[in-house]
Amino acid sequence: AYEIPKRDWSSDVCSSDLVYLQQNLPQGSSIQVYYRVQAATDSDKIENKSWKLMTQTGVSSTNQNATEYYDYEYKADAISYTSGSVSYTTFRTFAIKVVFYSTNPANAPSVKNLRAIALS
Repeated sequence: AYEIPKRDWSSDVCSSDLVYLQQNLPQGSSIQVYYRVQAATDSDKIENKSWKLMTQTGVSSTNQNATEYYDYEYKADAISYTSGSVSYTTFRTFAIKVVFYSTNPANAPSVKNLRAIALS
């Protein structure tokens, strides 16, 4: 797994988070992208938040050419969470984690050009 360090915005963001990346998926491999968020008024640490799976739009294409990468989008809509007894529908800080899976370690998936965007 690869975790992108947390990012802070200057103001609260709400609603959705998008991740764009280029991925190479050899046969028998896959990638999952996760996120976690923290509101500006939430005193709990972001490291204590649960990772949530993002939804991939489109279908993954496997290939045997290690130099071919295809564009993919992962999204999380209507982001909200509860911490203690308080519910939050906006966030200021977010973190992204990419998890790589393969049935053959010699044919591991790879990514490049990762971009994360938070939308309000």
